[in-house]
Amino acid sequence: MAHWLLNNKQKWTDLFCPELKTYLIRFPVILHAVPTSFDPTNPSHLQELGTQNQIDPTLLQSARWLGDPVNQGKKNRSLVLHLLDKDIATKIEQTGLFLQNELYQGAHYV
Repeated sequence: MAHWLLNNKQKWTDLFCPELKTYLIRFPVILHAVPTSFDPTNPSHLQELGTQNQIDPTLLQSARWLGDPVNQGKKNRSLVLHLLDKDIATKIEQTGLFLQNELYQGAHYV
């Protein structure tokens, strides 16, 4: 029962108390040495990342660079993705992701 309540908190909390704010569980992963030509704030870049890896882009909640590589003149940097699906996050940690036909290794990010 507790597991169901946790997994479905968006469904029942509105009924219990409309003012109560809950947030979706996110599963962070990190990809290393991603080219900084990829823009994590550009929805079309996130769409492309999802499409190339057969991931529903709506499951990519957010993406950001680790640090500020563009202003530091870096060509590659680590990219943190926050996913809404634990199985997809685990798969990325184990097998990585493709971006523009290059494989980037993934790891769990805390």
